[in-house]
Amino acid sequence: MIVEAYERALAFTDELEHAAHAQGSVANALISDGARGWISVRRGDLTGGEENLLPLPETAAQNCSR
Repeated sequence: MIVEAYERALAFTDELEHAAHAQGSVANALISDGARGWISVRRGDLTGGEENLLPLPETAAQNCSR
């Protein structure tokens, strides 16, 4: 994302999301959604970024084991 290779980064987030679902990994799913949201914001798509980023704290809180 630093070099603005957004398409490559989005492809990686798709791969990470598929792996997260296959593994049952909430952490990887959160990372995938967070990265996808950040990329959207960097591209100027604030609505898309908001859709990906706003649910993250609640999802993390629901799946946090303290």
